Amino acid sequence: MTKHATQYTRVSGFRFTGGDRHITAGGSTSNKPFIIDNNYLFTSGGSGTSTLLGISVNGGLVHHNDFTASSGTNADVFNIRTSENWSQAPTYGSSDTTGERNIYFENNIFTNILGACPSNRL
Repeated sequence: MTKHATQYTRVSGFRFTGGDRHITAGGSTSNKPFIIDNNYLFTSGGSGTSTLLGISVNGGLVHHNDFTASSGTNADVFNIRTSENWSQAPTYGSSDTTGERNIYFENNIFTNILGACPSNRL
């Protein structure tokens, strides 16, 4: 999905299965945030082979999703690679005055995923 300039972009209520990347979020950082919520994302892939969610832009919310693997896996669940870097001023906390500047993860469930940590691998 690509972020829209004036409207929120949302993926909600889907059931994804298989070994491919299920959702990719991109677009311009200045556009309205993306929302990924209430989805079921399943992988049968092994170590590093199944990125369930790819994010290439800041400004979004990932909440109430169920990330599941068929058995304990080291799959790269998240791949986050934005164009911003550490030389830019931080936007977390009170610097994110609208709550639309950063990527927020809230109330997600991880089942049989050994490392549920966002990654910056390609």
